Amino acid sequence: MGAIGVFTNVIAIAVLFKPYKKNKILSKIPLLNKFALGYIPAHKDNLGKSIGKVIDDDILNSSKIQDLLINNKENTLQYAIKYFENSNYNVLMNFVSNKKNNIVEFIYKKLIKNIYEDKNVSNINCNISNIHINSIMTKNKLLILIDKLKNNKNKIANLTANYLVQKISNKTIKESVSDNILYNINSNIRNSIITNIYDEILNNIDYKSVNSVLSGIEDKYSKVINKTINDVVNEDMKKSLESYMMNNAESFVFNEMKYAAISVLKNKVTNEFNVDESIGSLFGGKIRILINENLNKVTDIIIEKLTKVLHNNESLIENKVKEEVNKNLNFFEKIAYSMAGGDAIVESCVSVAVNKKIPIFIDMKFYEINNLIQKSLDNDIYPMNIEELKLRADELDISGLLNTIFEKGQNSNRLSDEINKLCKIAIDSIYNENIDDLLAIVNLNSIDGIKDKFHDHISYVLENLKINLDKNKENLQEYIGDIIQNEFISKVEGIPLNRILAGIKENDLYYAVDILLDKAFSDEAVDKELKSVLSNIYDEQLSNTVLKDIYDESMITEILERAFINLLANDKVLREVKSSIGKIVDNIVDSNFDFIDSNFRKEVSNKIIGGALNSVIINSNELVKSIDLKTVTHEQIKIMDSEEIHDLFNSFAGAFFKKLYAYGAFGAVYGINLYLPVIWAVKETVTSSMNNVKDGYKIKDNID
Repeated sequence: MGAIGVFTNVIAIAVLFKPYKKNKILSKIPLLNKFALGYIPAHKDNLGKSIGKVIDDDILNSSKIQDLLINNKENTLQYAIKYFENSNYNVLMNFVSNKKNNIVEFIYKKLIKNIYEDKNVSNINCNISNIHINSIMTKNKLLILIDKLKNNKNKIANLTANYLVQKISNKTIKESVSDNILYNINSNIRNSIITNIYDEILNNIDYKSVNSVLSGIEDKYSKVINKTINDVVNEDMKKSLESYMMNNAESFVFNEMKYAAISVLKNKVTNEFNVDESIGSLFGGKIRILINENLNKVTDIIIEKLTKVLHNNESLIENKVKEEVNKNLNFFEKIAYSMAGGDAIVESCVSVAVNKKIPIFIDMKFYEINNLIQKSLDNDIYPMNIEELKLRADELDISGLLNTIFEKGQNSNRLSDEINKLCKIAIDSIYNENIDDLLAIVNLNSIDGIKDKFHDHISYVLENLKINLDKNKENLQEYIGDIIQNEFISKVEGIPLNRILAGIKENDLYYAVDILLDKAFSDEAVDKELKSVLSNIYDEQLSNTVLKDIYDESMITEILERAFINLLANDKVLREVKSSIGKIVDNIVDSNFDFIDSNFRKEVSNKIIGGALNSVIINSNELVKSIDLKTVTHEQIKIMDSEEIHDLFNSFAGAFFKKLYAYGAFGAVYGINLYLPVIWAVKETVTSSMNNVKDGYKIKDNID
């Protein structure tokens, strides 16, 4: 029997994996066709899913791995820091040395990119702009320059004429006149106009002026008001008015009326709750009557809500049952559970219970539930005194209740249609009214009536207007000044000079400049005076002037940008730049970062290592999930040969299989238990028979 048990276990485990390939003969024999291929190879897909699920949920769970990293964060950090320090940063040095070409290429590309994007032209231009004139030109050089200019009079005349032509043809007044001159002109114009406008406004703000204006429009006013509203309102205004009234009517019903109802109901509830009475007698017992009359509906609502809660939490119930089942299974039981589709069975059972069995059971118990609710109300709820609830009126969500009611009404198209119909009727009746009749009610059907009605108001407004004008004089002047600047001065400044000086030619300019230079250079007194003026200009202005005060910075910027472009297009220069970067990296590696303070180096490395570790911990969950161990395991097992699967199981469960073989030997115990009674019975039978034979012989001998 022991041999049979061992043999049976060997066959049972072998059948799990063998045959590795489907046996064509067995596959055609009924009953035996299930053994044509090993059980696990035949169910390789389910095996892959099950093992993948166990690995993903239990063995290599992302949350567990993250918790493990968090719990050992400090030890890991200290080990990494100590490792770097003990190696004297050789790890980093080796990395930089091995990746030198990549590092050089990265720095080079980054440098070139930054140069292209930000050529630092502004910084260079700033340095050039701040150079003082006296550092590049002395007073003597400036005076000597006058003598040299005399010898080039014609050239100067030509250049000046060309410059003026270009200036006239391409420049506006603003571009051609200095800022100081423009400022003085603008200030004079602004001050003159602003003063006149302000005085004019102030002088015309009185009741007499307003009265004169109103009297002048009396005839027009009479003609306008002797019409119906329909005559003076166009279709667009009608539609706009209708829309406005309808929207505001709905707003009144669903907003103002709602708030009024909430206030009234709150007061009513407050008064009721302040009276010493039971819940059943609240509001004259109307609540009790209402609940009793609709008890069946209340019961239906309770049952419906209960069923809905169960249905909505079906997944939660399923997960809880699965969790309890999985909690009590070992590794192999989990595999068997997954291969047998245990989750699907649990889901099916829970679904049947929640969606079929429990609702049917509740429906069958409807009247029992109904009676139970009625008894609870009669015996416990209705007799209860309001004070026992310790409930205040302000704790009830009366606002929420009425808001819900009004929202339902607001969403009702029928109610909105009725409101719109009433508004339409009201608007049509208003349109047919005469304006004069309506205004006569408030004595506004004439200009004299308006004057009498609003005399005090007009006087008050005019008086306050004068006071405000006086208080805000500066703001008003600034506002008027902005209008003058934007609408007049700016447009004048933008007029091109060629429109003003149309007809003047280059020859005319050359002739005028030539005469001026002739007079200046031929007269000794003028020459002396010119040198004196230049000397004074140099002492007072140029000696303390920087270049940015006398040249166009945009021109220098353009020149510098062009120089940068040419520089970056020079291959030789770029090769030198890359070579220099390589030498710098070599020097860093050779110095082993000795040029950096040890404490600073340690602090920086600690922060980098800590940051890297924190990044790994923070992203470990998503990292493990991104690997998708469940899918990977499933796919890998699907492509594995049957023999490889057998070897895989032998690698971690081979010893367990051998124990199972040995456990088969215990079948001998069952054999002993089976045959021992039989042998004992045979022995007893034989012994009894032999005793009977002996007794027979003894009786025979006695007879004889």
